[in-house]
Amino acid sequence: IAGVIGAAGNNGIGVAGINWNVRLMAVKVLDCNDKGSMANVAQGIEYAVKNGARVINLSIASLTTQISPTESALLRAALTTAQNGGVIVVAAAGNYGRTSDVGTRYPAAFTEFPNLVAVGASNNLNGNIWASYSNYGPAIDFAAPGSKIVSTTRSDLGLASPYAEVGNSQTGSESGTSFSAALTSGMFALMMSRNTRLSATDYIQIARDGRRPPNQLPTARTGPAPGSSISARRSL
Repeated sequence: IAGVIGAAGNNGIGVAGINWNVRLMAVKVLDCNDKGSMANVAQGIEYAVKNGARVINLSIASLTTQISPTESALLRAALTTAQNGGVIVVAAAGNYGRTSDVGTRYPAAFTEFPNLVAVGASNNLNGNIWASYSNYGPAIDFAAPGSKIVSTTRSDLGLASPYAEVGNSQTGSESGTSFSAALTSGMFALMMSRNTRLSATDYIQIARDGRRPPNQLPTARTGPAPGSSISARRSL
């Protein structure tokens, strides 16, 4: 995820992230088995806001379209803190689009926060049509590529190369919308490097104005043309 957002570029090594000079803050909210609670996610959001983040990337999603009232309240409080701090929060829609529960997962499913951007996946290996593994619904703001994205990997964990393809267009493994969210977060960071003085609302509106119509959406999708593809070039 970090490599998608900010891997160093113009050095002849591996891959380049969306914003080569971005500063990254790693906030751990899951355990080593990728398990955790929305309460931990809420704490992570508040920690990032308090420590100066301008864009928070949430490549994470609830397992179902339902969360507990306690988790909902905690997330709402954290997202309110981010909103009051002028922080953009980018959240992945989830990778359960091939199940019977296709709705957008939390935190992306909240629609009352103007600073929260929900991102689904497009299939960059097939004309950028809507990726079949991606969750969808009226909460979605953008789509971004999520299939076999090339990024940095951890060679210290036994991987052969520090760079590799991640995600799978057939199964949606490796959390395809996680990479879609990361691409979108990187785009916002790049926009901020171009003009540092705009508000979160301004950046999001510019990105909305610059997005491209989707090539194909699920027939069950509803809402006012959500899920259009991000365009960093047009947004800059």
